[in-house]
Amino acid sequence: MKQVRVTQSMLSNQMLRNLRSNNERMQNYQEMMSTGKRINSPSDDPVGVSFAMRYEAKLERNEQYKRNLDVARSLLDASDSAISKVNTIFQRARELAVQGANDPVPPEAKANIAAEIEQLYSELVNVANTRFNGKSIFNGQMTDQDPYTEANAQNESADTHDIVIAAADGANIVVNISGQSVFGKPVGQESDNAFAVLQDLKNSLLANDSQTTSATIGRIDSRLDKIHRAWADVGARSNRVDLVRNRVEEASISLTKLSSDTIDADMAEVITNFKMQENVYRASLGTGARVIQPSLVDFLR
Repeated sequence: MKQVRVTQSMLSNQMLRNLRSNNERMQNYQEMMSTGKRINSPSDDPVGVSFAMRYEAKLERNEQYKRNLDVARSLLDASDSAISKVNTIFQRARELAVQGANDPVPPEAKANIAAEIEQLYSELVNVANTRFNGKSIFNGQMTDQDPYTEANAQNESADTHDIVIAAADGANIVVNISGQSVFGKPVGQESDNAFAVLQDLKNSLLANDSQTTSATIGRIDSRLDKIHRAWADVGARSNRVDLVRNRVEEASISLTKLSSDTIDADMAEVITNFKMQENVYRASLGTGARVIQPSLVDFLR
C-alpha cells in the first residue's frame, strides 16, 4: 500500500482550512444574534425562504384588506348617521302632519306648520347630498356629484350602482346605500318619494286641505318603513365588516406566528451554539499551535 507523505505545509493548510470553517460558523451565529433571524439570505434555507415570502405576501394583502375595511366602516358610519337624520326629519314631519290634519287648527297655524315643513324639506335635501371625505354617499358610483337639487329633488334620481370593496380572500362587501332606497324613486315611479311627500304636505297645509294632509300621513309612514329597512341594511353591513375585520386580524396573527417560526432565530439556542463554536475555535488554535512545531532549520541556526 502506497503511503502518502504528510508535509508541514499540508498540516498548515489543513489547519487554516479548519480555522476558516470555524470562523464562518461563528460569523453565521453572530449574524443571527445581530438580526434575530435564523434566515438572513436565501442560501441559509431555500425552502424556508419560499414559505416566508408566501407568508409576507399574505400579510401585506391582509393589511390592504384591513385598510379597505376601515374605509368601509367609516363610510357605513356616515351613512348610518345620515339616515338617522332622515328618520328624525320624517318623524317630525309626521307629528306636524297629524297636527295640521285637524280641522279646528286655524289657517294661520297651518301656514306656520307649512313653514317648518319647508325647512325640513331643505334639510332633507342637504342630508341627501351628504359627503364623506368629499364624496357623495347616496349617489352610487357618481361620488363626485350631488344627486339632488332643492329645486327639483322629487324628479331626480340617484345613481344606483354599488361600490364594492375587497374585504378578504373571496369576500366582497357593498358599502354604499343608494339614495333611491332611502328617498325613493322619482315622482311617477314611486308614490312615497320623500321630497314629494314633504312638498305635498306643505302645499296641503297652505291650502287648508285637511283631507289631503291626512292622506299624506300614510305616505309618510310608507316612506318611514323604507327608511328603516335601509337603516337596518346599513347596520347589517357594518356588523359584517366588523366580523370580517376580526377574521382578517386573526389570520394576520396566525401568519405572523408562522413567519416568525420560519425566519426568527431561537436566541437561547443560537447563543449556546455560538459559545460552543467559540470553544471549538479556541481548541483549534491550541491544536494548531502544537501541530506547527519548529522545523529542522530552526535547529541548524
